Amino acid sequence: MNGKILRVGLAIGGGTGPELAEIFERTLRELAAREKMRAEIIRSPREYRTYRPMAALTSAEAARATEEDAADYIRFVRELAADGIRVAFRTAFNAQSLYLVRDELLGVKVEPMQHSDGELLLIRDETQGFYSGRNDQPADPLRIRRETLFSRENTWRVLDFSIENAAARWGGREHIDRIIVACKFHLLENRFAQWVRDYERERSVRIHLYQPDTTNRQLMRGAFDGRTVLVGSNEWGDIMHAELIARFGLGHQEERCARNFFLHPDIAGFVEYQTVHGSADDIAGRGIVNPVATLRAAARVIEEFTGSPRIVDAMEEALGAVARENIATPDAGGSSTNEVVDAVLTAIMNPNGRTLRTTRADRFRKNFRARHARQLVARCLARNGQTRRIYTNDREWNRGAAHAARTKQKKRPRWLVATRLAGRAILRCFAASRRGCFCKIRVRSFSQSAV
Repeated sequence: MNGKILRVGLAIGGGTGPELAEIFERTLRELAAREKMRAEIIRSPREYRTYRPMAALTSAEAARATEEDAADYIRFVRELAADGIRVAFRTAFNAQSLYLVRDELLGVKVEPMQHSDGELLLIRDETQGFYSGRNDQPADPLRIRRETLFSRENTWRVLDFSIENAAARWGGREHIDRIIVACKFHLLENRFAQWVRDYERERSVRIHLYQPDTTNRQLMRGAFDGRTVLVGSNEWGDIMHAELIARFGLGHQEERCARNFFLHPDIAGFVEYQTVHGSADDIAGRGIVNPVATLRAAARVIEEFTGSPRIVDAMEEALGAVARENIATPDAGGSSTNEVVDAVLTAIMNPNGRTLRTTRADRFRKNFRARHARQLVARCLARNGQTRRIYTNDREWNRGAAHAARTKQKKRPRWLVATRLAGRAILRCFAASRRGCFCKIRVRSFSQSAV
């Protein structure tokens, strides 16, 4: 290795989180080793709660647990940033805790989506809106009052980030065809619309402000060709995210990862990778969780934060090869998590590009041929008055020799000896059986005086 170290934070929720964390660690380390570097992973000591255990608590207990998990994760991210670490991977945990984190650290979720007519850069505004609010406390069992906040400062901050991110991705602002903001601004009197118009004048850009339903109609009829920046409120983006993935033919939501950027000045530039799917508590510990999103996240972390080229492409090629061999988890018609992970990493790390299932199949065929050859050779040697025992490796041979030594036999027994005739018999047997491949079978030659 060249001594380069990639440092990555890791936060783990309950449910299938521990399983996915192990997969992420293994994948990150193996991909880093492939690029001649070392991965150092800093784990949060806390396992964050998912929704299922939260549902068993009282309202007051759930509110307190939510605040505790959010506060701990915010502290963990701030510590990583202070230590110079710029990226973390997180498995799923309770949504309300995450919304409090994004509210505090000013998060935005970025999802580029390529389609036949161009590319859509979806920016989900997590800094404000319905998802960023807090419920009233103490809780009233008959009513829920939720307070949320919109601000001109956050609106401008998100728009600045969105345009800068798109310009960096597409090679300059001149390559952005349109900027759209999807928000239920009619509920916000005229203030939100005024903030957007002020931003247009201040930054000299053109922004189309649409209601969510108008945006949906335009998306469904394919009106946004070229390169489009789409900034949406998080509650709208949460609903449309899966629909857009399906519409653009980008696979299944459960197999995708996403990036959250935190815009708070104290940690600006910090990136959090996550799986798009949830914690799947109902299948925890059964070894059947779909690992594809986690594998993709590890590849993206390596490529983005080390500058190593084509890691993401190599991962996609490996995933495609594994899918073509029908290696999958039960949700996709397969068997287990480990089989998918082993196959994908084998396909990436093996220079011949052979997957685990191919290797296993070859091993099965080889062992079958070896057994078949032993039977043929034994029959051939029997006809020629020679030994009936063929050893396939040194361990079997040594075990037979040790048996002869223990029994203090002066001569090697005939079943321990294979003559040169055995080697010729193997070749003849293979030619006759037309197996097409020679299996390694251990043959020892002795002079006739040794018998």
